[in-house]
Amino acid sequence: MRCFNYSELQHLLPLFQTYTGAQLQDVQTSEKGVQLSFYLKEKSYFLWYMQAASPLFLIHDRPFKMAKKTKPLQLFLKKYFVGHRLLDVRLGEGRVLYFDFQSVTQKSCIELRLFPHGQNIIAMAEGKQMSWAKPKELVSSSSKLEPVDIPARQLMQIKVDEFLQVKPKVKKAKPQKTKQQIISELENSAKDTKRIAQLEQDIALLASQSNMDLIYPKYKLEGDLPWYEALNFLKEKLAKERGKKAKIQERIKELKKQERRQSEVQPKSQPLSSKHLLLEGGKRAFLGKSAKENAELLRKAKPWYLWAHIRGLPSAHIIVEKNKKQNLSQSELHEIANWLVANSSLAKKAQSGDHFELQYTECRYLRKIKGAPAGQVQVMQEKVLRFQLP
Repeated sequence: MRCFNYSELQHLLPLFQTYTGAQLQDVQTSEKGVQLSFYLKEKSYFLWYMQAASPLFLIHDRPFKMAKKTKPLQLFLKKYFVGHRLLDVRLGEGRVLYFDFQSVTQKSCIELRLFPHGQNIIAMAEGKQMSWAKPKELVSSSSKLEPVDIPARQLMQIKVDEFLQVKPKVKKAKPQKTKQQIISELENSAKDTKRIAQLEQDIALLASQSNMDLIYPKYKLEGDLPWYEALNFLKEKLAKERGKKAKIQERIKELKKQERRQSEVQPKSQPLSSKHLLLEGGKRAFLGKSAKENAELLRKAKPWYLWAHIRGLPSAHIIVEKNKKQNLSQSELHEIANWLVANSSLAKKAQSGDHFELQYTECRYLRKIKGAPAGQVQVMQEKVLRFQLP
């Protein structure tokens, strides 16, 4: 982004001078520059952006977003300038602006240098001085004035818009480690027992008052420290190391436990069939419309899914998605039983109060019958729910 040239600053000077009489209310600093909050009928914000290649002075009616960081210059400006009014803005040689303030005893001044690679903010008040960077001697230069054919406020707004549209460089986020990677790293850390073994060895030596001239420097212990105090110090370090190892082991157990739970949870996959029912508990039940669909449902089902059928009668098969070691409630079983009857050839003949038996088991306990039509199975371990149509 290009900074203002001398002609543009000369063109903008009347705009800057419209803020004379404004009171400086606050100062914020960041790694990139200084923001000053002025009040004159309404709030205005000056940003002195100290980028080496393109220093800028911008004015906006809203505060500029910046990552705040306290700098010595901020403290100096707050002490000697906040609460005082701006008296004048002057343009010197070579893109240098001077901001004069009225203090209690005498005038104070802020010098703003806006030429590339010489950018600086130098504040002077009550015989003291503070700057953004180490001040360098100004070299006089002749600046040619060129016509600027755009109104000052429009020129400033264009620069502000350009500045606000510049997106900061975002650091690429490091790829997150998987639970397995974290577990592996923790296990490697837990296996490293060198630190504990060394402490145990040094404690044994210190207890016998041996090799003290080697142990004391190793742990940066004072030479006049009694050996028993040094021994207590090493014992405390050993207890901390063992505590860290114990916490790592607990963390590994917790992560492995979470991993097992996740492996047991079946993620929502593509529907096994277009005909399905969402049960009261959130599980999905799928219905086979024909013998071919019944066979296809069984082929796609996980071993722990639930299979259900109206016992002894020609009806569709139902497959219920569920997690391992998860059982269906009585209300869910009645829900799929009634749904089975309503979607079978029994629907027209069945009446309220009729009794039926729901045959159900996990898919792992079903066996295909050789030579039998598609969809027919042998049930190895079945459960039966006797129910009455509502």
